Amino acid sequence: MNFTTKKTVEEKKKTKKKNRNNVTQALGYQHLHGLRHAYAQRRYEEMTHFITKGYGWKSPINGGPKKEQLNDFEKHVDRQVQLMLSQELGHSREAIVKSYIG
Repeated sequence: MNFTTKKTVEEKKKTKKKNRNNVTQALGYQHLHGLRHAYAQRRYEEMTHFITKGYGWKSPINGGPKKEQLNDFEKHVDRQVQLMLSQELGHSREAIVKSYIG
């Protein structure tokens, strides 16, 4: 393999990543590494609205409240949503979901 071919492959990867990030940011999702993050952020907001019957919030990475800003009930909802999201995304650790939603 020569260096020209390798550079072309790397350029293609960068272009794909840039395009993917442009699309997800146009949909209103920030600080992304892909559509999986956008899905998790959207589902977080949907789930908090569903569980609280309309009184939900955005994920922290999208301008929603940080954990320390939540009251006890909201902290409980936040934990439940993160656990459900973890299962939906096929992860066994809640910490992975935090990287998606902030």
